[in-house]
Amino acid sequence: MINRSIIVTAGLILLVGCSSLPVKKPVAEDFIVEQDITSVWARLNSSITHDYFVWYQGGTEQLAPEEQKKLLRWIETAQPAMICLRGTGGAEKFRTLAENRALGVIRYLQAQRVGIDMVMLDYDPVIRGGRVLINDIPPQLAREIRLTAPMLVIKSD
Repeated sequence: MINRSIIVTAGLILLVGCSSLPVKKPVAEDFIVEQDITSVWARLNSSITHDYFVWYQGGTEQLAPEEQKKLLRWIETAQPAMICLRGTGGAEKFRTLAENRALGVIRYLQAQRVGIDMVMLDYDPVIRGGRVLINDIPPQLAREIRLTAPMLVIKSD
């Protein structure tokens, strides 16, 4: 009888003692995996020339119908598998406008379901003008981007 009460008491102490220990709860960052893409970004950002540009009327964020048609014609002609876009504007104060323009082109192309992978580059205040510069990414670099680009990977365990 004494043995049984000792075992029960010891079991209760172990259970209560273990449950009072702090348990580390997982946070969102524990489930996100990103890869380093420094070399890819450096190569994309080093391109001085561009294959195509979308012109925005001064101060606007609306993609004019003529520009939409020209862009789709260029895509049909060039048939890129992956492109990178960069909004331009000159001074740093135009950063938001330039980024919104680049995002506008991306949204437009997504809505058209053109089937092109897109990468948005950082704003460069050295590049002047109200344009979105577009580069057709070579197949070898596109493969490397697909292998190394940061993707939101959510682990299930």
